[in-house]
Amino acid sequence: MSGHATNITMIGSLFGELLAVVGMANETNRLAVGYRVPIDKAFE
Repeated sequence: MSGHATNITMIGSLFGELLAVVGMANETNRLAVGYRVPIDKAFE
Protein backbone atom coordinates (compact mmCIF):
# COMPACT_ATOMS: atom_id res chain seq x y z
CA MET A 1 0.00 0.00 0.00
CA SER A 2 1.17 3.51 -0.65
CA GLY A 3 2.15 5.62 2.30
CA HIS A 4 -0.40 8.31 1.51
CA ALA A 5 -3.31 5.85 1.50
CA THR A 6 -2.36 4.58 4.95
CA ASN A 7 -1.82 8.10 6.29
CA ILE A 8 -5.41 9.07 5.56
CA THR A 9 -6.64 5.82 7.14
CA MET A 10 -8.07 4.34 3.95
CA ILE A 11 -9.45 0.92 4.73
CA GLY A 12 -8.13 -2.02 2.74
CA SER A 13 -11.37 -2.77 0.90
CA LEU A 14 -11.67 0.85 -0.27
CA PHE A 15 -8.06 0.85 -1.44
CA GLY A 16 -8.72 -2.40 -3.32
CA GLU A 17 -11.74 -0.84 -5.01
CA LEU A 18 -9.66 2.19 -5.98
CA LEU A 19 -7.04 -0.09 -7.54
CA ALA A 20 -9.78 -1.92 -9.46
CA VAL A 21 -11.09 1.34 -10.92
CA VAL A 22 -7.60 2.50 -11.89
CA GLY A 23 -6.87 -0.90 -13.44
CA MET A 24 -10.08 -0.78 -15.50
CA ALA A 25 -9.23 2.72 -16.75
CA ASN A 26 -5.76 1.50 -17.70
CA GLU A 27 -7.22 -1.46 -19.59
CA THR A 28 -9.67 0.79 -21.45
CA ASN A 29 -6.90 3.21 -22.43
CA ARG A 30 -4.70 0.37 -23.69
CA LEU A 31 -7.55 -0.95 -25.85
CA ALA A 32 -8.23 2.52 -27.26
CA VAL A 33 -4.56 2.99 -28.11
CA GLY A 34 -4.32 -0.49 -29.60
CA TYR A 35 -7.34 0.01 -31.84
CA ARG A 36 -6.24 3.59 -32.63
CA VAL A 37 -9.56 5.11 -31.65
CA PRO A 38 -9.64 8.75 -32.78
CA ILE A 39 -9.91 11.42 -30.10
CA ASP A 40 -13.05 13.59 -30.17
CA LYS A 41 -12.47 17.14 -31.36
CA ALA A 42 -13.76 18.49 -28.01
CA PHE A 43 -10.85 16.82 -26.16
CA GLU A 44 -7.97 17.72 -28.49
